Amino acid sequence: LASAMSEDQKKIVVFGADGAWVTIDEDDDWYSHGSTTLHKELIKRMKKGKVEKLCLSLESSRAFWIKDDNGMYWCLGEHLEAEVDGTVLHVCEGKQGQWLVIRDTGFVASRGAPKDLQ
Repeated sequence: LASAMSEDQKKIVVFGADGAWVTIDEDDDWYSHGSTTLHKELIKRMKKGKVEKLCLSLESSRAFWIKDDNGMYWCLGEHLEAEVDGTVLHVCEGKQGQWLVIRDTGFVASRGAPKDLQ
């Protein structure tokens, strides 16, 4: 998963697999490319609530993690689903399936995650 957020401008920009991207501006208006591959639940949540964080998978065009004013929701591979519970600050998933889950108390990384990210 790849994402970036500017606190000053309160914008979210995320990039996913197959060239998909989503931007969310300070008014919570969102724009996307490759939206036909975005999961229907993700689109529904972006329309309903205020998005705090969003990550799209770089491995699968159908996988994502979202944190909004209604809580967290995710659609990720089984290898990552088990790690995304409790207090999660951020989730990242790479092109070859490597992943990081960042919590307020530390992080968990998959095998193959680059050492400089650990």
